Amino acid sequence: MKIYIEDNNNTILKKLASNKKIMHNIEKYLVNKKNITKIYSKYGFFDINDNKIYSTKIITDNVYKKKVIYEKNEINLLIDNSKLEKHIAFQLPYEHVCMPLIINTYVNTVNKNLKLVVENLYSTGDITPINFYFEYCLENNVIPIEDINVFLSLLN
Repeated sequence: MKIYIEDNNNTILKKLASNKKIMHNIEKYLVNKKNITKIYSKYGFFDINDNKIYSTKIITDNVYKKKVIYEKNEINLLIDNSKLEKHIAFQLPYEHVCMPLIINTYVNTVNKNLKLVVENLYSTGDITPINFYFEYCLENNVIPIEDINVFLSLLN
């Protein structure tokens, strides 16, 4: 499951892009760094990872909003339980848009089931954060808001 923080003005992404100190502060939680290329076309979505092309299909689309109150702060979450299916592809559509990404995954030592994922666009030496979300395996319908808040406090 992916958990997104509803942020209409992209304030967190803007802070990540403008303040390199924030990224330095969370560097100690980095557990994985992966280079992939996302391909978008009118025929579907593709990922290029480890020199293989994968076609991605959405099997079920299950996204809903959840409002959580933590320490008198209201946080709006978007919960994405969509199921994706990936298959190896052997060619790409001629017309497509290509996005080279560096995907960083961070894990807090307290709750290793919750991961912060930051997607960075990589072009001509510049690395710009364009998306972030949390990955979590939902158990008993409980969202680990305390652990999410730990990461959010590091991002602010």
